[in-house]
Amino acid sequence: MSDQVEVAASDTAKPIRQPEFTRDPDGSLTRTLIKPIQGHGDKVITAIRLRPPRYSDIMAHGDPTQIIAMVGALLPQTDMGIVAKYIAALSIDAATGDKIDPGLLEQTDYRDALALTEAVKDFFRAASQTPTTPPTS
Repeated sequence: MSDQVEVAASDTAKPIRQPEFTRDPDGSLTRTLIKPIQGHGDKVITAIRLRPPRYSDIMAHGDPTQIIAMVGALLPQTDMGIVAKYIAALSIDAATGDKIDPGLLEQTDYRDALALTEAVKDFFRAASQTPTTPPTS
């Protein structure tokens, strides 16, 4: 996942490096937020960890990418409503390990929101590209 964007500070745009995700041994993805989220009380969330989706998550929310069939083409379409459900279900405060109240995610910076969207889609891309070996008898 590449998080490089260009920001025009003057006449010359310079690429700046956004915080990237780190992949934890359990498959979860952690991102330091560009703009921290104000939690309940004095709590501030500075990094979000997305745990991998489980069976119950997938059965409840489905696949975030639908295939649209058009004449001569199959086009992938991301359902942002489903992605939002996954982000809400999978988000954990990286510092404390506590589940993040989904209502607090409204404060997420747009760059972090887009990166979290890509991370959710990446869970499904990685799973669909993993070869499975049929059982042997």
